[in-house]
Amino acid sequence: AQAQGIAEAACRAAVKYAGERVQFGAPIATLTPVAAMLADMKVSVEAARALLYETALTVDIKEGLEHRIAQLAATGEAAAADLKDLRAELKRSNRLASLYTPLAKACCTEMANQVAYDALQVHGGSGYMRDFPVERHARDARITNIYEGTTQLQVVAAIGGVLSGTLAVRLEEYDAGDYARTPELLARVRHARARLQAAIDHVRAVDDPRYRDFHSRRLVDMAIDVTCGYLLLRDAQADARKLLVARHFVAAMAARVEGAAAAVLGGDPGRLDELAALAAD
Repeated sequence: AQAQGIAEAACRAAVKYAGERVQFGAPIATLTPVAAMLADMKVSVEAARALLYETALTVDIKEGLEHRIAQLAATGEAAAADLKDLRAELKRSNRLASLYTPLAKACCTEMANQVAYDALQVHGGSGYMRDFPVERHARDARITNIYEGTTQLQVVAAIGGVLSGTLAVRLEEYDAGDYARTPELLARVRHARARLQAAIDHVRAVDDPRYRDFHSRRLVDMAIDVTCGYLLLRDAQADARKLLVARHFVAAMAARVEGAAAAVLGGDPGRLDELAALAAD
């Protein structure tokens, strides 16, 4: 959430500066390359926010179930069958919270670093100076994907839920929603989901811990992309602006997932022996 706020501040600073800075007789925000950067930044912020809120909801449900079970067990008000059902639901919620928490941490903090970087770039040389707040946003963003567990550790925490099927069950639940307003976008998200599953199946089939570890970041990034795709599609069903966000996100997400899937499916486990030689002096 801290990273999310930093990214929002950096994005707003970039939009403000781009609207005021005049080059070639017009604000730089009217230049297509700058407009594209600003759009990418805004959409990235909104996609990460959707995942952050979904994660918060997931954790709240888990903690609510824990509280309810403890309350019923202490008072003896619940039948054994009711407690059994609640404990089964808690077990499921625990799995989801254990998956979504590292997904959100990785997503929001990496997004904040990219958005802050781009915001500084929009400012040009001015962004590097303390006259503008964006240099502080860039410095503040940098710590977020380091402390409280680096992104690499978040990947380690999330990869089990991605490979075990916990994510697949959740994505199936998302897929059952009503996306009547966006059939073409749903088809692209479903294709990305199928490519993610193909990559997961391939890593399982190779059954090599080194190969799994080597591609775990790609798999987690794909999981984040596909999950955010469904969440934005859900929001787009009732909001015209969210529909614009979903269109922009899905177009970029589909390309990222396709590239990552190709890397996983076309990888050669034998090439991992070269890593040490490549990193040597």
